[in-house]
Amino acid sequence: MHVPHASWLLAALLGALASAVSVVEVDLVFPRNETYSPTEAFPVVWAIQNSAKAQLLNPHVTYRINSWGNSSVRIDRTYPIDVFEANLSSSDPYLFYRFHEALTPGKWWLTWQVHYQTCDVETLTSHYPFSDAGVFSNTAGWSRMFTISNSTSAPDKEVDLVAATANDSCLDDLNAVVINVTDTTMQSPANLNYADRDTCAVTTNSTSGTPVHTPNPCGVSITPEMAASISANLTYRRCLANDAPDECHENAAQQLIVLAVSGILATIGAAAFTIVHSW
Repeated sequence: MHVPHASWLLAALLGALASAVSVVEVDLVFPRNETYSPTEAFPVVWAIQNSAKAQLLNPHVTYRINSWGNSSVRIDRTYPIDVFEANLSSSDPYLFYRFHEALTPGKWWLTWQVHYQTCDVETLTSHYPFSDAGVFSNTAGWSRMFTISNSTSAPDKEVDLVAATANDSCLDDLNAVVINVTDTTMQSPANLNYADRDTCAVTTNSTSGTPVHTPNPCGVSITPEMAASISANLTYRRCLANDAPDECHENAAQQLIVLAVSGILATIGAAAFTIVHSW
């Protein structure tokens, strides 16, 4: 019996998909749905679990923070974070973050999306007219409310990334995007690829061949070393800005900052933290 080459190729690739699926999870790690004391620079932190598998997905994140219930306070800008420019396999989980200044007391609504690219075998073999050579762009995301308060009637939480991520289980938290990535890759035109690669990953919505995955953003814990590195990077970036604090203009202070950053990174691994910094 003669089997057409395209059908045979498709059958072989689909067979591979069913047996080799692993899960990439992109999580909003901080803030949680809680109340925090005011701080000069408020961090927003994401993580990619199974980060090595995420590299060919070319992920990037966009987000907005708007005041809830106060139409006079809005942040209309969408903030992009191009994670695909980094070496995601350098750390698992892979952390990336931004800081926001002057978030005043009140309720804040954070909406975020992860954008990623995948390839589809069937569109190539069937000549699907809108396939862009089998390359597809995907978007998924969630939102979160958090509160900043300087009330003295209740003990609001200081911004403490270590304490905030100490709880290692929140299976009902929806602020995670799950992507089923297979071991199959495809050649694709580099001009269609966010990172100018000629290779992209094949994904599947099917959970066959792998246990059903329950997202758990709280599975990512920020260690004291990680938090210290994030804080040091914030100080370092501030001292590079045009409106740097006065203490940054002193040579001794600059040297101490550089030594602090390099010392922390040398201790815990520079690749894990020289990623996407705020500012």
